[in-house]
Amino acid sequence: MHRQSILGYAWIILPPLANSLVWIFLNQQQVLNIDTKGTPYPVFVLTGNLLWAAFNSAIVGLLGAVNEARNLISKINFPHESLLLSAFMKAAFNGLIPLIILIPILPFYLSSLHWQMLLFPIGVLSLLAAGSTIAILLLPIATLYTDIGKGIQLILRFGFFLTPVIYPMPEHGLARIIAEINPITPLLITSRSWLIGGELDMLLPFWCITLTLPLLLIVSVIIFKITVPYLVERLSA
Repeated sequence: MHRQSILGYAWIILPPLANSLVWIFLNQQQVLNIDTKGTPYPVFVLTGNLLWAAFNSAIVGLLGAVNEARNLISKINFPHESLLLSAFMKAAFNGLIPLIILIPILPFYLSSLHWQMLLFPIGVLSLLAAGSTIAILLLPIATLYTDIGKGIQLILRFGFFLTPVIYPMPEHGLARIIAEINPITPLLITSRSWLIGGELDMLLPFWCITLTLPLLLIVSVIIFKITVPYLVERLSA
């Protein structure tokens, strides 16, 4: 995928990094006035952007799993679950590699390290699992109708601003209600708090969602297995 690109694997890191730099610039120029309650805004927004990128990568990657292999799936008999595994591994790679840039950055912004940082990978895996579950549930219909994929991309663009990625959890109003009913909010906020510090107000919703995800993931894979024969028939027509 990156072999014919001059920048190669740098394209995995550049989008979330460029996005973060824009918000950092706007905040420094006081175009925005975002109070992160003592947490340096650069590391706050960069962590949020990278976590969102991991979630986004899982959804987009798995939604296109069948369409990318449509020529193969109609000609060769093989375990179709391998398409999901392959797409997940690629999405995990694209989502986890950018997080490496946090390693040299954190010491410049954090005064000390703490044991809760060790829980950060759990949060990242939860976001990847959430994105994968949503994608697999939508995969059968998204394979048949491209409108679904385009609609999901549109929702993700709006979802970026409705999820506390570049700002902390709203304290009141409609924005807080939307954030509270957004299932990605506890996963992102808790993961970021584990890494850079902060209040763990959404720890209970985080664990409830995280412990539910394996069951939902199993159900979504079963639905995929049931619908695959119909998908193969339609793609072969």
